[in-house]
Parts: sequence; C-alpha cells; structure tokens
Amino acid sequence: MDAQDRTQRDKLRTRPGMAGNMVLATVAFARAHGVSTEAIETATRLSLSEISAPDARLPNDAIAQVWRLLVRAKPGRPLPLEMARATPPSYFGPLAWGVHYAPTVRDALQTFRRYQGVLSDALQMDLEESGDEARMLIAHPADAIDGGAAAHVGLALGHRFGADVLRTPNGVVRIELTEDPFGAEAAYLDFFGVPVVRAERRALVFARSHLDEPLPTQDQALFTTILEHLQLAAKRVALPDALQPVRDAIAANANRGEYSAKALAKRMGVSLRVLQRRVSANGATLSALLDTARRANAEALLSDVQLSVEEVGFMLGYSEERAFRRAFKRLSGMSPAEWRRHRR
Repeated sequence: MDAQDRTQRDKLRTRPGMAGNMVLATVAFARAHGVSTEAIETATRLSLSEISAPDARLPNDAIAQVWRLLVRAKPGRPLPLEMARATPPSYFGPLAWGVHYAPTVRDALQTFRRYQGVLSDALQMDLEESGDEARMLIAHPADAIDGGAAAHVGLALGHRFGADVLRTPNGVVRIELTEDPFGAEAAYLDFFGVPVVRAERRALVFARSHLDEPLPTQDQALFTTILEHLQLAAKRVALPDALQPVRDAIAANANRGEYSAKALAKRMGVSLRVLQRRVSANGATLSALLDTARRANAEALLSDVQLSVEEVGFMLGYSEERAFRRAFKRLSGMSPAEWRRHRR
C-alpha cells in the first residue's frame, strides 16, 4: 500500500468503540460460508489478531471489504438476510439494550440515530417524518465497495428488532432500496413481509402513527442508566487516538522498510527519549508498536507465496534472512515456513 492509499484509508478509520463487534460478526459469518481467513486478511489489509484486538481502530471499510468477498463467493444468495437471521442483538453492543428499554418506538429510533457514532463514525442514520410516514434512512461511505450488502444487513436487523427484541409489531410498511436485492426478490418479501421497492435513498419506512406507541419492554430507569452509559461511550470514541500520529509515522517508515525507533523519532521531529515518554504516557511501548507493525506487514507479505522468505525479510528491512527468521519466530511463535504451512 503506498503512502497516498494509506492516508486515504486512514480517513475512514474508526475510533475505538463497538464497531469491533460488527466486524467480528461479519468475519465469522464469512468464514462459516467458505471465505478463507487469508482472503479476509488480504481484502481488509488486517491480520485476524488485529481484527480481534479489543478497542482496535478498524477501518470503516473493513465490513464492506468482507461483504464484497461474500457476494462474489455466493452469487445469487440473499446472504444479508441470512446473516440478519443468525446475528444476536449483541451485534449492536449496549446500543441494543438502550433501544430495548426505550419508552416508545420513536425513542428507540432516535436513540439509534443519536448514538450511531458508537457503531461507526462514518455511519449515516437519520429519522425523517413527513405526512403519514417516517423513514429511518441508512447510508455509509463504504456502500460503493459492497454494493450496499452491509446496509441490507442493517435494514434486516432493524426490521427483526421489533419482533425479537422489542416484542412489538414494528410498524414497517415498506422497504426502500437504492439497489436490487441480493438474491431473489421473493426472499426479501418473505423476510420483511412488506413491499420492497427501488428508491433514491435506502430506508425502513414506518407508519408515522406507530412511532408514539409504547414498547412492552420499556423501563424508564434502565433506559436512563443505559443512555448515561452511551453518552460516556460516545465521548470516549470521540476522543482522538493520541498514538495515531505515531502509528501513521510507523506506517510511513514501513513503506521504506524502516522500522527502527531512531528513524521513527527523526520522522516525527522529536528526540528518541521524548517519543518514548509520549508513547509510555499513553499506556504503550515503542517496541511493541513497532513489533505490531512489523509482524502485520510480515504476515501480509508471507501470504504471497510467490515471495521467498529471503525477499520478505529484505522488504522488511532485515539484512539477512536468518535475522528475519529469528525475529519472526519471536513475534509469532513460528518460523516463516511454519506460519505459511499453518495458513494453508
């Protein structure tokens, strides 16, 4: 990945939050449907350990990249609906429980809209009311990558929420899509039980009168408590990652095969001692950050079997193949050859 691509991609990178649940659920679904881990790691440019890391800053296009693989692997199948049927409410983290205890349908929808940022800072949700109808609109910058497949999962889960979580008819009268269904239209009609039509924007369309109906699961005390939790979560994910400039500088140096702490400090225009103190103050170590980047890049390069171990080592800045083998075993617990065998 060149520096321009990396910079562009980092603009779509999420802040630590609940998005990891969604990525992990999508990866698990893809693997269960025959998409290899190697293909997922190549498409997302993330190792499985990075995807699984608590509070990881995952790219906002990660889910879309996995869905593009799924759509190509299983053409003609209504996979978004299949995932929606198999996905538990925990997909949405604590946000699901905030919705669960909301006083009315409108409160539930507005809670989702208000705290959408804890799922993804690029997700766009809005509640529009006009005439006798209300639309819960959903869009994401990464829709162009997967053709809207991930958004279809969101629509299907939102529709399912009414019956399974809120235990009330959800009042949806129509589904509006900006693209054709994935798979047979009959499967969508069977799943949603209401007309599915083409429109300029993607939405769940409700009868407006339904929004003020009370939910049988409402609990004002619990709703207030969970809203406090969501407010704190929203503030936390809004905070900038203090170490991101360091990670960006590591990535820039890695493009040139340079992973030394001294070179990193030089790129950032500070002394090595100052940089070490800055990283330590944020609960990390410089060596761990460099090792994480080096291991991720090593695994990505080793996934290309056309590259020899010696070539991979050279691209990672090692002067000798033996030094690379030792370092990789220290980082991963396996030799490069063992890692490649294990990945097959």
